[in-house]
Amino acid sequence: MSVYTNLSISIERILHLSILTLLSFAILVAFKLQLVEMYGYMGFQPFETDLRYIFITALSVIIISALMPATIRRPSDFFSFLFGLFVALPYMVLHPIGGAVESLGFITNLFLLLIPILSVRLCALLACPIRTPIVLTQEKVINVVLIVCFFGTCWSVLNAPSTAGFDMGLSYERRIEGRETFPGGTFVAYLNSIVVNGLAPFIAFLGGARKQYWLSVFALACGISFFYILGLKAPVFYIFIASIMGCLSRDSKIKGVPKIFMYLLLGSFLLAALEVVIFFDYSLVVDYFHRRVFSIPPFVLSGYFDLMFIDPSSGWSLLYGLNPPEGITFLVGEKYFGNPNTNANTNAFILQLAAGGLLPYLLTISLVSVIFCFLDSIFLSRRDPVQLYIGFSYAILLLEQSATTALVSSGVAVLIFLSIICRSEGGFVVVRMK
Repeated sequence: MSVYTNLSISIERILHLSILTLLSFAILVAFKLQLVEMYGYMGFQPFETDLRYIFITALSVIIISALMPATIRRPSDFFSFLFGLFVALPYMVLHPIGGAVESLGFITNLFLLLIPILSVRLCALLACPIRTPIVLTQEKVINVVLIVCFFGTCWSVLNAPSTAGFDMGLSYERRIEGRETFPGGTFVAYLNSIVVNGLAPFIAFLGGARKQYWLSVFALACGISFFYILGLKAPVFYIFIASIMGCLSRDSKIKGVPKIFMYLLLGSFLLAALEVVIFFDYSLVVDYFHRRVFSIPPFVLSGYFDLMFIDPSSGWSLLYGLNPPEGITFLVGEKYFGNPNTNANTNAFILQLAAGGLLPYLLTISLVSVIFCFLDSIFLSRRDPVQLYIGFSYAILLLEQSATTALVSSGVAVLIFLSIICRSEGGFVVVRMK
């Protein structure tokens, strides 16, 4: 490796750390200046930014910066980047959001969040090219996926709950009624999940990658339909991002996704600052975007950590976890956020630790690591951007779903299977990584 290359890598890492530091500061400022006062009724707690807080937070940002990739070179990089940016970093910055956290408790919690990243990165070193037989063309796969999305969406629209509509304020009510209209475990519930979380974003990605933008429009229509039916907002965002990633994959620019993400997030904070100046100490961006992305996840995590390590009456056990009849997510929603209908989802690993104890936590880490290692191996053989997209899709679902739910119910397993038995064609380019 040349001196010039070493210097470029060093500058890239310094820039990466600098951006993460700026993001950390922006997350803290948005919380302090607006969110803690507005959402104190939900349980957001004010806290002091003393020397102890500054030291442990700064050290944590350095650690996570070292673990997060600055560029995307393989599917597993998406997990390390997204989990670091949207789970570990916000918790590091806002760890006292649910109440004071002792130093030892913070170190324990941080360690539990970083083990999955370490495991996935270590397993990535074991990846080697794997060749699989090609039995389908991509055109046939697209046709099948389009048919499933079309009939799945139409069926749900025709059987939509009575609260169906486009009112943003009633989205929670639509979600609650949707659980009764499409009960969990039924075929229709599974079809809804696989369409909106897996197949529709996949079609949007292919639309961008193949310059067939009608595919992206079709996927967006599916996402909007499910917002109408069930009040689901996140899938619309995922579909939009998937289409953009497809466009980036055409020119091998997908490796720059970390920089794009972080620059956009910094831009959103600058926009929020402008709003504060114009609207006198209030920002819509902070209220509706930054709160959901950067404040709610660490707040929910604080509830899980309290359940496991602070509350002696919870009944949680390191060996067996805690598996109440209503499910751990609803228990946390009722116990720590005051609403029995709140489905307080968190990342796949802490969810398994809380529900099942240490062994399911470790098994989940192993499962995720093996899946990403397999995706890396297929990608090393084909350099196909589809594997990169699936890595992104699985990683982003793991932020708020269990590993098996994301794999099976959200259709990631289906996408992996389809990607390894079909060949890329019709406008796709092979990703070239230096």
